[in-house]
Amino acid sequence: MPITTTTTTMRQKRLMSELRSLVDSPIDGCSARPYRHNLFRWFCSCGLPTRTSSEEAAEAASKPKLEFDLIFTADYPSSPPLLQLRTRLPTALHPAVIPSQLHPGRTGLCLDMLEDEVAGISTQAAEFAGWRPSYSVGGVLSQVVALLTEIDPKEFLEVVVAQQQQQEEAEEEEEEEEEELVEGAVCSQEHVHSMLESTKFTVKKEVEA
Repeated sequence: MPITTTTTTMRQKRLMSELRSLVDSPIDGCSARPYRHNLFRWFCSCGLPTRTSSEEAAEAASKPKLEFDLIFTADYPSSPPLLQLRTRLPTALHPAVIPSQLHPGRTGLCLDMLEDEVAGISTQAAEFAGWRPSYSVGGVLSQVVALLTEIDPKEFLEVVVAQQQQQEEAEEEEEEEEEELVEGAVCSQEHVHSMLESTKFTVKKEVEA
């Protein structure tokens, strides 16, 4: 399907409607929200569903979650969104964790729901076999949660905690490198942002002219 202003607007309206639905009726243990300057890419996180008590809900909310991005293609919702894992999972954790085709050396999730067509599986044989335009982000989140219930919680916790430690160590190294820079030798962060904003304004005026 050619990308036109009409199809883009329809996709925007669809995603805004889905976002409103998730705000009004959130999926237990999950969150999903678009990036600030890109409605067509969402940051999502899912954990095990909580129980009824507020104490158990608070405890579940504090536990590590599976993080991933949903990238909405130009012909969404005719085609499914792409799921890109941010949390690196080993393939031994679950059969649905497979080597990523987009990012060699990393892993992805194989969800029947996100397939354009699932060969050999009729819609009557599996409720979520293959993508349909009527499916939504909420449905994807629910299927991810269902997958998480099949993973050993202890193994999942070990994987996520190890990654968090690696990330914290990497951030500490970056802070040390920044402290070693001579003050005034490089532009401040505020100056860089100011330069970028000025460039945007200049380009916009040139385009309008």
